[in-house]
Amino acid sequence: AAAAVAAAASGATFQLLTIDEYEARSGKKVAVGKRYFKHTRLADIVSSAGYSAAGLSEEAQARERGERAALLDFLLGLLDTDAATRWTPDQALRHPFVTGEPFKGPFTPPP
Repeated sequence: AAAAVAAAASGATFQLLTIDEYEARSGKKVAVGKRYFKHTRLADIVSSAGYSAAGLSEEAQARERGERAALLDFLLGLLDTDAATRWTPDQALRHPFVTGEPFKGPFTPPP
């Protein structure tokens, strides 16, 4: 971890590798992790985790879907692998998921 901090301080950049690229460079097989969700896409995890429509009114279901859409959009902005387009903390703080404003579709943060 100290080496990563020193590299970042020196202006080094990092790039995510695919599993195949990592295994080829390191000569190691990737360890198989635990499966906490049956889904592998973030959108599927957010839309299904801990959610049951049973007993919810149509209005409550629509509100829940809207909150989950806002959460997904928020996470995608934070987890963008491209540092040039990934949101800064100040930009993230303006997202409707954080501010509580109505979510009206993909959020484009101000510069």
